[in-house]
Amino acid sequence: MKPSPYPGQKKAKPRSPGWLAVSVKVAALAAFGASLFFAAWFAIHGDIIFHTDIARDFLLMEDVVKNKPISLIGPRSGGIPGVFHGPAWTYLNLPAFIIGGGNPAVVGWFWVVLFMVACAVAYYVGKRVFSEEVGCLAGALTGVALCFSVSSFFNPVGAVILAPLYVYYLWRYLVGQKNKHLLLAVFLLGMMIQFQMAFAVPVLILSLPVLILAILKNRKFIHLFSVLIILIPLSTFILFDLKHQFLQTHSVINYLTGKENSGKVDKKFSDIVQSRIRSTYTDGVGFVTKDNRWLLGIFAVCLAAGLWRLWRAKDPGKRRIFVLLLLYFYFGYWATTVLYRGMMWGYYYWPFLGLVALIFAMNYEFVYKPLFLLVFAIVVFVGLRHDFFVYFKPVSYFGGDGGSWRFNQAAAQRIFRDAPAEFGYYIFTDDQFGYSNRYAMNYTQQQFGDNQAFPYQKKPVTYLLISPSHNPTISDDWWKAAKVKIAGLPVAVWHYSTGFRIEKYRLSGADLNTPSDENLIHTLIFR
Repeated sequence: MKPSPYPGQKKAKPRSPGWLAVSVKVAALAAFGASLFFAAWFAIHGDIIFHTDIARDFLLMEDVVKNKPISLIGPRSGGIPGVFHGPAWTYLNLPAFIIGGGNPAVVGWFWVVLFMVACAVAYYVGKRVFSEEVGCLAGALTGVALCFSVSSFFNPVGAVILAPLYVYYLWRYLVGQKNKHLLLAVFLLGMMIQFQMAFAVPVLILSLPVLILAILKNRKFIHLFSVLIILIPLSTFILFDLKHQFLQTHSVINYLTGKENSGKVDKKFSDIVQSRIRSTYTDGVGFVTKDNRWLLGIFAVCLAAGLWRLWRAKDPGKRRIFVLLLLYFYFGYWATTVLYRGMMWGYYYWPFLGLVALIFAMNYEFVYKPLFLLVFAIVVFVGLRHDFFVYFKPVSYFGGDGGSWRFNQAAAQRIFRDAPAEFGYYIFTDDQFGYSNRYAMNYTQQQFGDNQAFPYQKKPVTYLLISPSHNPTISDDWWKAAKVKIAGLPVAVWHYSTGFRIEKYRLSGADLNTPSDENLIHTLIFR
């Protein structure tokens, strides 16, 4: 006989699946199947969304493979200037990157696998804490909320996957006082900081008093040393700062003391507080409700009824503690972040997705089950319908849109097919990074061994890859004259329906010999 996993939990009586349990599993499987189809839609067409941040991640992986196998940081943080995320996302994707020879379409299939892992984690936690039916519903809701994002996965996804596991193992420690669960929880929290510090650092702040009180209450003082395991995932930040004169530490201090104000919003403190209060019932639960007021009301009624039933019922499995943890971290996060004066981007709190799915799904155990199953079907329908009309891309998108990997690859192939043995090229984008075209050119270079491209160098034949500018303060004509320093006319121009164009130049005289601006951005720094 398998022992009860939690202290005080009584042996459950065997439950017949019944028509309702079967219906739950069928409904959850149908919802997951639909979400899996949409999750794999881009991968089926050999494409991913390839905007600046995604292309940057591929350049980071390329840098690890070709130049520096040990990287201490990952992508830059969007919140505080001079602060970077950890390299965990880079290394998580690296095996798929290597297997696919750097092809983003292959990594796109790996993202589909990560999507399934995120659903499996929600299922596992829901099943272990509540029941198999709750696990099925939580996994399916996670899939519905996540599927249209798979084509543009980036570093916060790691925290999306780990957040339910972190709360689960923290709960296991609180109800069982086993050190192995504490070690797992704290290590997972450190890994979440690697993936998305804007989420995990507030969670760390909220976790410390919970852990300290639990350790003191249970007189497990030796467990205090277990918290130090967080230094393993944080070691990359520590080593990077030691190597770069405490760059990130100084950046955080300057931001907190007001010496650095980049990215801060011009709002009164009272306005920020109101914004965070509003976020608790819009942004956070919006992963499930999709800003639909009717669904928000249904969600609130189900939660209130579920909490009432849970608190009145006997709770030998200590599920109340798990629910309290979910609510504590959810509302505590918005309260903690009132001190942050920057923009609250959606990917900061994206890791709440699986936790919100669990909060919703757990009500199946405490409200009228047939009615809840109907509510679940409505939530799935509204969620998929909403995201379909907002995010779904038709077949014409693949290779035809400037944000598509296949589009950038096709543009690079056109240049290499036209180019002589040696040629130079420059990339213009209004953000001045040009990562999407740059990675496409690097990848295509592998397929054209007889050609040698020289990025950001002038050669007798030089190409300019020019994206349309949405920044009124910068134009490609100014960039061409002031930065690249070419005054002549192109010998050929290829126009695309997106506004993107490729200009081919045959350079001589001053156009060839005058060096371009050496400050043009064409490398990744601090690697």
